[in-house]
Amino acid sequence: MATQKIAKIKDVSLRNKINRLSVVYDVTKDMNALIELDQCYRTLVDRLCRVFNANIASLMLIDKKKNELVIEAASGLKEEIVKQARIKLGQGIAGWVAKELKPLLIKDIDDHPRFKNKNYKKVTKYSTNSLLSVPLLVNKELVGVLNITDRKDKKRFNKGDLDLLVSIAQQAAISVRNFKQYKELTRVNDEKNKFISNLAHELKSPLATVKEGVNLVADGVLGEVNDKQKQSLLISIDSVTRLVRLIDNLLDISRMETGNLKMKRELADLNSLIRNAEKSFAPLASKHSVSLKVILPDEPIKIWVDCDKIFEVFANLLSNAIKYNKANGSVVFEAVDKDTEVLISVRDSGCGIPKDDLPKVFQRFSNLSLSKNGNVDSTGLGLSIAKEIVDLHKGRIEVESELGEGSKFNIFLPKDLRSAR
Repeated sequence: MATQKIAKIKDVSLRNKINRLSVVYDVTKDMNALIELDQCYRTLVDRLCRVFNANIASLMLIDKKKNELVIEAASGLKEEIVKQARIKLGQGIAGWVAKELKPLLIKDIDDHPRFKNKNYKKVTKYSTNSLLSVPLLVNKELVGVLNITDRKDKKRFNKGDLDLLVSIAQQAAISVRNFKQYKELTRVNDEKNKFISNLAHELKSPLATVKEGVNLVADGVLGEVNDKQKQSLLISIDSVTRLVRLIDNLLDISRMETGNLKMKRELADLNSLIRNAEKSFAPLASKHSVSLKVILPDEPIKIWVDCDKIFEVFANLLSNAIKYNKANGSVVFEAVDKDTEVLISVRDSGCGIPKDDLPKVFQRFSNLSLSKNGNVDSTGLGLSIAKEIVDLHKGRIEVESELGEGSKFNIFLPKDLRSAR
């Protein structure tokens, strides 16, 4: 329908411009619709062959380290040519275009003063003398070169063809640059996640040994210890525990970024999970002079969850509620059965969260003003991980807080994922 409307436009110049814009839009739209880099490049050269009625099209990208062009995708060229072709800037047609940053139309290679060469067609495997070559530029920086040759109807390319390819190149260059940057960022991110994973596993084993050894001493298994010594040992155990939790958080972040954080759901008693969390954090609450109260319904709440991951959510919320509380403060840990879902809340009487910080609560590495005296360290990972885990359970987590009045975190979890929206 759009093509028919364009064809009815009487002004030839306007009609040509609209046709050109339509082609540019279609080509770049097809490229940007793809995620895989190779598919994007392949789509570009295939579309160029159709648009220009050509047998051969190629996309060459700049290798800045070697100062040469490499064929990244091609249509109509033999595989061995694609693999072997590497052109220094300034050499050959594409090399000249890359060096001069100028588009080039060659109607007949035999008549061209710069590239006239009897063996050219034999070397390049072209069957016609006419070709187009234009640079891919983003902010005057070279990304690569587009080449078109060998028209199927044996006609020569013209100025209109060159203008169209230049217009396509202007838009394609941005897409290619973005794809290249995405590919590099993905590679760096993969390396980072691999490093974090390896480092975390290397650290956890000796830390477990240290913790077990200190526990044996603190418990008096290896000999009697006095109260001051035991207190020091308990502080060391607490520090090791926090370090292990930090390592686990880093591992979780790495798994989330790679999509490898798996849920092992099972039918569990939520009341029991909450009671276990209460027992685990009662010593920390006592140490900080904070009362920890649990409110549960009389009847068990059956829910499909990954018990370890949900416990991790509880651990992050309870740890923060205790650490950022006031002396002689309180934490209320409550669960309410709401038919198809359950509401779990952790409410504290602590310092609260400034209004400006509330939108950043669940962001990674966010630096929140949670402590009045600034003496509590935080990595900014716990709450972001808690949200990720809740999201994977098809639930949601929300926060209510006023500065100086404490905070309340509400978790809504579907009891059965089959009923979740």
